[in-house]
Amino acid sequence: MKKWVATVIAAFLLLTPHAVFAKEEDELQKIEEYVSAALDAYKIPGASLAIIKSGEMIYEKHWGNTSNGSQINGDTPYLIGSLSKPMTSLAIMKLTEEGKVKLNEPIQSYLPSFTYKTDSPASITVRHLLEQTSGISSFDGLKVTDKYMDGDKEAIRLAIHDLSGVQLSRKPGTHYEYNSANYLLLGAIIEKVSGQYYSDYREAAIFTPLGMNKTAANYTDAVRDGYAPGYVSWFGYPVKSKGFYDHAGAPYGYTSSTSSDLAKFLLFMLEGGELLSDQNRELLTAHSDNSRTYGFGWHFSKTDGFPFHGGATPDFRGEMFFVPEKEYAAVLLTNKYHQTEDAQLFHIREGIRSIMNGEKPDTLPSQGY
Repeated sequence: MKKWVATVIAAFLLLTPHAVFAKEEDELQKIEEYVSAALDAYKIPGASLAIIKSGEMIYEKHWGNTSNGSQINGDTPYLIGSLSKPMTSLAIMKLTEEGKVKLNEPIQSYLPSFTYKTDSPASITVRHLLEQTSGISSFDGLKVTDKYMDGDKEAIRLAIHDLSGVQLSRKPGTHYEYNSANYLLLGAIIEKVSGQYYSDYREAAIFTPLGMNKTAANYTDAVRDGYAPGYVSWFGYPVKSKGFYDHAGAPYGYTSSTSSDLAKFLLFMLEGGELLSDQNRELLTAHSDNSRTYGFGWHFSKTDGFPFHGGATPDFRGEMFFVPEKEYAAVLLTNKYHQTEDAQLFHIREGIRSIMNGEKPDTLPSQGY
């Protein structure tokens, strides 16, 4: 009898707030040690990590320096690469909710001057752009992405003009092919229906309502917020970048932001708010087809199904994810990149997730040099 009582008491103590807090503190300590070791191993000069759980920021940590020598802190902006895409899809869903955009409408309804060649009677729709099934090949997309160093706020219009006339490689809606040009087109649609430049619309409709005060979708505002170039990798070693910013690229990759601001965005994705109805927010991360692993601006884990996105520019790399059923999310931003090292942050992200799930992370792969 006494043994049974002792067992019950022990189980009760494990469920007390103190025990839960201690367990969480232990997990966060393990994450900090794990990420610190990974940054050292991969020679990453600077990084920021934010974690939210059950509606609160439970952890934020910053490592290292920017390329201008400043110590990284909560206000340090990074270029976030394709972490921009989920915010573009959110803007589209907001316009959809307002009745200004229809997901199944041909894009010519919004961009009548944009043309494409196809042997199919099917038209590219807004939904196809969101789901990366437009039929525009990634090869053709590369001709108009990561290119426009001039033009400022007119650059999206110029890029769409240069893409016009493209030959589709697939029938629209039939084949997934990841292509940033799809989100460039979404940015052009946002400009057309809102009557504002893309950066101005996103600031008013997304950044300000979510309190993302250090997030910018144009170069001038990014510099105002403290943007400095990152580092390119030379056989694993960081070399200060001269900086590259595509003025047409904010819809798919050239947004600047901080870990704190992206945590606010992830909190909205988990809990919602006045910005968008729950129905449309949930549609952002709904599988349109169980055979696909990309929705409206989010990848889905092939093994566990949670939404995530990675992103890179020539001198920055980031990862973010959220797990709705466990009410937690994380974003990791770094200021060094080379395409041969693309998987490094993926492995770190998975290690963070493993620790948060109470599991031991896999050993990180070596640099490979």
